[in-house]
Amino acid sequence: MKSLISSKDVEESNTKKTSTTHHRFFACYLLTPVSPSPHRHRCTYVGFTVDPERRLRQHNGELVNGAKRTCKYRPWEMVVVIHGFPSKFHALQFEYAWQHPYTARLTRSAATSYVKGKPKLGSSTSVARKILQAQIFCTLSPWKHFSLTFSICNSGGWLSISRDEYLNI
Repeated sequence: MKSLISSKDVEESNTKKTSTTHHRFFACYLLTPVSPSPHRHRCTYVGFTVDPERRLRQHNGELVNGAKRTCKYRPWEMVVVIHGFPSKFHALQFEYAWQHPYTARLTRSAATSYVKGKPKLGSSTSVARKILQAQIFCTLSPWKHFSLTFSICNSGGWLSISRDEYLNI
C-alpha cells in the first residue's frame, strides 16, 4: 500500500507542539476487509487516527492495540481517509457522527433525509453508504468550515482531493 503521508511527515507533525494540541494531523478513516468474501462490502469500520499507516498495522494485528472489533475479518484495508480537521476534538466528533449517523445530534436529520432507506446503497455499514454519509456530513456544520481532504485508496495508491472537488464528483 502506498503511504498516505510519509512516516517522516507524521513524525514531524506529531512532534511539533502548539498551544492547544500535540498533533497536527487528525483523520477519520473507513476500513473494509481485503478478502473478496460476501462480507467485504457489508462490513466496515470507522475510526480516528493521527498516523493512518500505523493504525492500519494495528488493526491487522501486526502491532498491538488494534480494535477488538476488527479481529474477525483480518486483513483490512483503508478505503477512505478524511483529514484536515483543525483539532482532535473535531475529528473525534466527526468519527462519532460517522459511526452513529442516525443518532448523533449533528447528523441525524441529514442522514435520515438523504441516506436512510436507499436500497441501492446496501446495508447501513456498506462501503457505498458510509462514503455517501461522509460526503454529506462534510457539508454540515461544523465540518463545512474546514478544508477537509478525502484520500481514496485505489489500486494505484492514494488519490487525494479536496472536499469541494469530492462533492462535485
